[in-house]
Amino acid sequence: MTPPNHLLIIGGTGMLAAASKHLVELAHRATLVARGRDGLERIAQSGEARTLAVDYHHTDTLINELRAARREHGPFDLVLLWIHSTAEPTFDAVVDLLGEQVEACRVFDVRGSASTDPTSEVDRRREYANERVDYRRVVLGYVHEQGVSRWLTHDEICTGVLQAIANGAEEWVVGKVRPRGARP
Repeated sequence: MTPPNHLLIIGGTGMLAAASKHLVELAHRATLVARGRDGLERIAQSGEARTLAVDYHHTDTLINELRAARREHGPFDLVLLWIHSTAEPTFDAVVDLLGEQVEACRVFDVRGSASTDPTSEVDRRREYANERVDYRRVVLGYVHEQGVSRWLTHDEICTGVLQAIANGAEEWVVGKVRPRGARP
């Protein structure tokens, strides 16, 4: 994978912490966004990173901070998003901001499958794909072993997300999403 010049990660300090840390180590510069300062600081130690302790539900504050980061470090070229559906206006605003850039960026949108099947729903987030926003979706599923199902571990999630970024597929499923009835 080519090291990103300016990496943006929103929501990467929980289950995505190991993947975030790995990406920050590769990146020339990084901007990390999460609600809590502790998780941000642990990840930021691994590289040159600007940390923003902002709840992504506060859309205007977040966008203003991202604009400042972009002015300081240049356009984002790799973006990892774990923005829940409860913050769709924030997702829209972030992708609109990315669409304003002159340079293109790859956006990896991590989606959970606990409540819905994101591979079968009409995904309005794909509408954002254009010449500047190369939209990719990473769907988190479950594991079915020896007749028993379980949700993915954080390590499995991080490995899958990093594989998705390295592979660059339009959609990458980590684990399984079907049959729906076999979910834990």
